[in-house]
Amino acid sequence: DLDGTLAETDDYIVRAIMAKLGPINRLFPNNDAENYIRRWVMRLEPVAAWMLARLDDVDLDDDAFKTVRRIRTLLGYKKTSDLQPVAGAQATLQELRTRYRLGLVTTRDRHSTQRFLNQHGLTDLFDVIIAREDVRRLKPHPEPVLKAAETLGVDPAQCVMVGDTLADIRSARAAGAASVGVLTGFGAKENLSEADVIVDSVNDLPQWL
Repeated sequence: DLDGTLAETDDYIVRAIMAKLGPINRLFPNNDAENYIRRWVMRLEPVAAWMLARLDDVDLDDDAFKTVRRIRTLLGYKKTSDLQPVAGAQATLQELRTRYRLGLVTTRDRHSTQRFLNQHGLTDLFDVIIAREDVRRLKPHPEPVLKAAETLGVDPAQCVMVGDTLADIRSARAAGAASVGVLTGFGAKENLSEADVIVDSVNDLPQWL
């Protein structure tokens, strides 16, 4: 996964939403708006993926993604060019690359994904990149993970999917792959309990694998 797993985007998104809410933040129990916003995003992701799949069936998915981009702009989300990798991610990927074949599965469009990878020298570390345009069904549907495994020429059971949301974990499980939850994005331990393993960040992967 990219956002919240390799790229530090999710904390910024939560803070952007909190900033837009302003005084309303105080209405949350224990003034803990951040925790509730994270939960909402986790719960909305599978629903959004389902809706986009239905829109794709009637060729309206492009219009939907344009609307999403407008909303992200209004909320003040970072541009792709402003995103930064999770600390240590590049070195970890380089280490993993010496022992494993690597694939990237993301719901981002290919242009912004490629731009981020090129900007931070990560492109050549991946054997396959599955972006939004490459599949009809987004995570938590298994299609993205299955597509990556097929392109790599391996059995999904030989794959490990790493992500920060329940959609990532369920996509892996549905595809028959192992799953690792990371805590650098939206998911807390209780949200990622369906994962085979939960680690603090991708930097723990070499030791765990």
